[in-house]
Amino acid sequence: MTGFMNRFMNDESHLDTIKKFLGLNQEEIKDILNAKNPEEKSKKLVKALYIKIYNTFKQSNPNKDIYYQNFTILGNNNNPLYELVHLTKHWKGVEEMKKSMYEASNVAGLKFSDYYYDPEAIPITNFIYPKKSEELDEKAANYIYKILCKGKERVSQKQLELDVITKTPYIWHQNILEILQKEYNVKIVDEKGRETKKAPRKNEKAKESIFILCQTGK
Repeated sequence: MTGFMNRFMNDESHLDTIKKFLGLNQEEIKDILNAKNPEEKSKKLVKALYIKIYNTFKQSNPNKDIYYQNFTILGNNNNPLYELVHLTKHWKGVEEMKKSMYEASNVAGLKFSDYYYDPEAIPITNFIYPKKSEELDEKAANYIYKILCKGKERVSQKQLELDVITKTPYIWHQNILEILQKEYNVKIVDEKGRETKKAPRKNEKAKESIFILCQTGK
């Protein structure tokens, strides 16, 4: 879609239609047109499209949290294939999306550069692993401690799991919690404020999600 819009943005006769569709003003359109290169223009178009879809999604779900991810999908030669925007009403949708990305990476050889989590666009699948791994769990625990636990006397396990899934590139592994307690002396508490080492995880299902897949084009 970004390639399609790119072609028409250089024709002034189509600019009003694009502005109305994306809800942009003249200055915002000018900013996209003045992008340094086609890749930057595509990213700005995807952002504008995401904002439009997000606002529409939010209007129809005013009392729901909306979680989102956006990626560039890279092929075997690191060439951009698609821009992907994913919105969901439930944090489990984010977790399932991450697991699906891991599978796509291993089966189809795709990479996902995540500009939301990492400004250097390190493929998010570098952070996702399906099974317990001492080395990877140690790295995950160190990262999570620095951005979610450091300086806090107590941390809610429920909130920690939610934040790991929605605010970091990682998926949740129970072993991470044990490392945080043992090596970083983090006090993990349950919903009643009691310190705990393990708490049963609710079998919550992912709710409605929206995917926007935009083919990268010049």
